[in-house]
Amino acid sequence: MRRAGWGLSARSLASVLILIAWVVLLQPLVCAARSTIELNSAEFTLDASTSPPSAAAAWQPQPLPDNWNLSRPGQGGNGWYRLRFDLPEQPGSLYAVYVRKLSMNAAFYVNGNLIGSGGRFDEPVARHWNRPQFFTLSAQLLNAGENVMHVRLWAYPDSRGGLGETEIGPEDELRSEYERRHFAQIVLPQLCNIVIAASGLIAFALWTWRRDESYYVCFSVFTLLWALRSTHMYVREIPVSAFHWDIWVQSSFGWCALVFILFAMRYSELRWPRFEKALLAYAVIGPVVMWSGGPARLHAIASAWSFVIVPIAMVFEGVLIRGTLRKRTLDEALVVALFGLVIAASVHDGLVHRDRLAFDSYYTVSYVMVLLALAVGWQQANRLGQALNTAEKLNLDLEQRVAEKHAELSANFQRIQDMQRDSAIAAERQRIMSEMHDGIGSQLIATLDLMEHTDAPRTQIADELREVLDSVRLTVDSLEPSGDDLLSVLGNLRYRLEGRLKRQGIALNWRVQDLPRLASLTPGNVLHILRILQEAFANIAKHARAKTITVQTGHTDEHVFIRVADDGCGYCTGREGRGLVSMRRRARALGAKLAIVSSPAGTTVDLLVPRSSEDIVATGGGPSPVLVTGAHPLK
Repeated sequence: MRRAGWGLSARSLASVLILIAWVVLLQPLVCAARSTIELNSAEFTLDASTSPPSAAAAWQPQPLPDNWNLSRPGQGGNGWYRLRFDLPEQPGSLYAVYVRKLSMNAAFYVNGNLIGSGGRFDEPVARHWNRPQFFTLSAQLLNAGENVMHVRLWAYPDSRGGLGETEIGPEDELRSEYERRHFAQIVLPQLCNIVIAASGLIAFALWTWRRDESYYVCFSVFTLLWALRSTHMYVREIPVSAFHWDIWVQSSFGWCALVFILFAMRYSELRWPRFEKALLAYAVIGPVVMWSGGPARLHAIASAWSFVIVPIAMVFEGVLIRGTLRKRTLDEALVVALFGLVIAASVHDGLVHRDRLAFDSYYTVSYVMVLLALAVGWQQANRLGQALNTAEKLNLDLEQRVAEKHAELSANFQRIQDMQRDSAIAAERQRIMSEMHDGIGSQLIATLDLMEHTDAPRTQIADELREVLDSVRLTVDSLEPSGDDLLSVLGNLRYRLEGRLKRQGIALNWRVQDLPRLASLTPGNVLHILRILQEAFANIAKHARAKTITVQTGHTDEHVFIRVADDGCGYCTGREGRGLVSMRRRARALGAKLAIVSSPAGTTVDLLVPRSSEDIVATGGGPSPVLVTGAHPLK
């Protein structure tokens, strides 16, 4: 399928608008002018006491924000800030204290009164990596003139401890600022992590359907792991010891970088098995070394371990960029660019505490990660939409081709039906012509010869002509639809012959019963049965001097039988006439059995017709056994 070019499409424009919206949202919040007091300078002392130290403590000047990684590297534990502010008069409304960010935990005292804290100070200490703090205080706790605020802060060594800019003022003015900051700094990143985790689950589902595209599972692991590791910025009460929790926090960042490298390799269709095994081994070694180094060396080891991974990730970001430039697709370019922003944001968040004034700034990587998740989701939705469009087009093409083939097959079927009908008509015409030539024609010739060369009486000639007429009528009767019903065929035969037999003084005893339907009753087979029975009746009338003819029917599991018996003088065993030859030939064509038993007490003709049409086909018109005994010669 041809890939889209660099032209600005609707989907790419939507992606750009999403990116612009997020950038605008992340701009510094502009607040209206208010009467709050910003406290950007304080005094500080390291002191293990749990209540504000006295004025005689070793207080040292300290500007805010205060980043312990810069102002007191390697130190941790319990420290105290003392902040002074003046009020022209005692407030008449509720006041509040607002801190943009602190790490790890703090308690606030105003004029010696505790107004709030971030949680417990016992191990493991409540953790506030990225939370603004807001505490209200009664106006009665404040004085007109000088007031003192003490802040007890507890931090782990080399764990980004510190206190951000602090404001005090009317509660209604500071609360809106706090809520905006809390939403942008806490709630929004948490929502972003939910979206990131959801995109990882969707990517995993796509991988289960398309196992050959392994970068799906890499992206799934990357996003789920990132959403999981980002929770450390919002969890206050950790479930394990601080040492083990920090191993997880420090390791998870490196794992995300390693999984990104694997993703870049899969996405760029690079297969370096040894290098991938080395990455997995490095992912295992890092946490083990951190654990063995103990709490004192944890952060130094983690920094060195990550220092190796991040440059490699940047190299593979370059690999992705090069591949995108070759493919020249805007969707992939957007994904690769956002991966680059993720790396840049990660570096930014890692270096944010290298600058004192940047202590209060946002951690930006979660915002960029959600953009990446949305871009990948959009890319996959685009691919799915294109696949669906292609499938629909193929279905339409297939339906059209099927319709064309159906019309072609219908036309061919109609032509075959016409050919079969023409063939059947030709075969039936040939059969009737053959029947008229061999049967009726020979009878007419014999009758004509009888008239021209003998002095046969008129009655004999009339009988011969009646036989010819009966033959014509039987031929016509055989063409009538029988509905597979042999009794209707026999009924027509009775209607044709009973009157003539009665004029000859022969009574017809009709003893037929219901018979199963025979699928083999084609016009040709019907005529064969009628001719055999006609010949049997003719022989009785001419030679047997019988007074009664009995017609009986019945059936077995394999055959339907027709019996014609008379009470005449029987046939002789002399030469075989044309009539018997014709009866045998027609029985063979039916696949039927023909038995003739003749004695001085009468003659019995049994015709056994197979019930199954397959038996007729299998028989193929083989010889039919004929038994002839008696006294009179056959015709």
